[in-house]
Amino acid sequence: MKKSLKIMFILYLIILGYLLFVRGFDFEVSNYISYNLRFFATIKRYVFLLNSGNLYEFFINIIGNIIVFMPLGFFIPQINRKLDKTVMMIFLSLMIPVVIEAAQYVLKVGILDVDDVLLNFIGIMAGFLIYRGVTHEKQ
Repeated sequence: MKKSLKIMFILYLIILGYLLFVRGFDFEVSNYISYNLRFFATIKRYVFLLNSGNLYEFFINIIGNIIVFMPLGFFIPQINRKLDKTVMMIFLSLMIPVVIEAAQYVLKVGILDVDDVLLNFIGIMAGFLIYRGVTHEKQ
């Protein structure tokens, strides 16, 4: 893998780690544990906010959860060519968000939310599809 690609990936992981585990962490409420195990409950809430004119909250929480994970789907198959398989990427696209959500829950730095897993999955797979489109056009 090219050195510049490795550097970009490392920088991306640092930013992602900050967004997921540091930003918004409040030490005074770190004992607060929250979770959502109902699919589409959070998504519905943000769609309602969108319908009431709150584009910012919708964009940050729905579109942002997709966009922030797209680079993973783009970088992973380039880091390890063995992972350039659709079945493997589907598996990783499910497992990575599940592990992240579980870590946020255990570390009390976020809300364990199945909707985040779904949105992150969509983001990783979208990044993978972009990667596939770019790499297959070159061949």
